[in-house]
Amino acid sequence: MLVTGGLEVEFVNHACALDAVLTTKPCPSDLVRAFVRRAAARVAPATMSLTPSATTDDGAAVGDRVRIWAARYRLSTAGTDVLRHAVRGQDRGEIAADRGTSLHTVKNQIADILRRTGDDTLQAAVSRLLREVVRT
Repeated sequence: MLVTGGLEVEFVNHACALDAVLTTKPCPSDLVRAFVRRAAARVAPATMSLTPSATTDDGAAVGDRVRIWAARYRLSTAGTDVLRHAVRGQDRGEIAADRGTSLHTVKNQIADILRRTGDDTLQAAVSRLLREVVRT
């Protein structure tokens, strides 16, 4: 999946060469969720999904990886919950609605997650977390 700010020829060519989905920002969360599910199915077809109780080949759960990250990066309980929702593919608005908090609160919690993990975006953090799940 290639997400870009505009449809520049270079990005279109890269997407075609990679046989990738190309979309522009803001990218709809359902498109990202669908892409991640398809990619996960290619990596470990019968052994991985994106629910917190999903398991990989070695028995580690996605939810377990979130808890490992929470300990590793000393995330707050709220930050851990936000990360758990983000791993499920929810956007900030969906996370706020599910948690019964304001969008402003979720943005502050995301900023804290990024400060602690060193990632530039929540999507980068989630991608890195999911790569760890696939590797383990």
